[in-house]
Amino acid sequence: MQKYVEIKRDGLTLRGMLHIPNDVSQKVPMVILLHCFCDDRNEINFVHNELSQRLCDAGIASVRFDMNGSGESDGRFEDMTVSSEILDAQAMLRYVRSLDFVDTNKIALHGCSLGGCVASMVAGKCKDQIQALSLWCPAPDLVYNLKEHKTLCGQDVSNIEADGCADVEGLKLSLKFYQDACTLDPYKEASLFDKNVCTIHGDQDITASCECSYKYKEIFNLVGNIYHNYDLTDDPQETNIMNKAMTWYGIQMNTMTDKSNSNISELLLQGTNMGIIEGRRLLNNNPSVDKNVRQILDDFVVMQEDSVETLKKYL
Repeated sequence: MQKYVEIKRDGLTLRGMLHIPNDVSQKVPMVILLHCFCDDRNEINFVHNELSQRLCDAGIASVRFDMNGSGESDGRFEDMTVSSEILDAQAMLRYVRSLDFVDTNKIALHGCSLGGCVASMVAGKCKDQIQALSLWCPAPDLVYNLKEHKTLCGQDVSNIEADGCADVEGLKLSLKFYQDACTLDPYKEASLFDKNVCTIHGDQDITASCECSYKYKEIFNLVGNIYHNYDLTDDPQETNIMNKAMTWYGIQMNTMTDKSNSNISELLLQGTNMGIIEGRRLLNNNPSVDKNVRQILDDFVVMQEDSVETLKKYL
């Protein structure tokens, strides 16, 4: 189920959509979705709509608001700053914590591009209230490039102090956006968060450098890989980026609620099956790979297939 919702923040009304699983007989996990710069709660290609629906299907609630000055929310775009978006996200956090069907010990933040930067900073500020953090192509470089080089989204805005504003993709941005950015250090703020983090970034991203995710990987001590050269058209549906993200969400949220052998085995099966599919894809798509490498990969896939049979005994 989804419904239109409004919240207040410092005299502004923020408008968004709340997605609630059909079964809320028990308290459910919640994900707060933050959109990118110059966008709205739907996100590019309506990807946040799809994510909300998939989370709902997995028994996880979510909420996605337009930030101040964007979409249907109050305020003017030219008046927004990174700090004002942080205040928006904190207001969203207070809102979801007030919902009686939300398990307040199982709240995650998700952000795309600038929303990822904001999400990481809020996670650092409110780490005791956030259990997991998901970052898609996070863009803290928007802040650092602005304060260090006076560029924004690859555009020269060096006249922003003299003019009192700048035109960014046809939208007016005020001097206070620049002044605010000069006071911020997103990586330092984010480094305070010490829980579960998932970062996904395309290495062909021309807006937010992939180096941002490498930096997050460093400060969060992430042990997983950042996906490279990922082409959705060449991979089985079971292993596309959305499904990888959903598997991560499911594991982070579900292990919080049920630590039984059967539940943990089911979650391990999800990851193992994904590994089998990925391994078979690599074997099938690379017939000329060195035979020794091929044998190692084949042995690994067989080992995973054997693990599936073992895990099934605990279901």
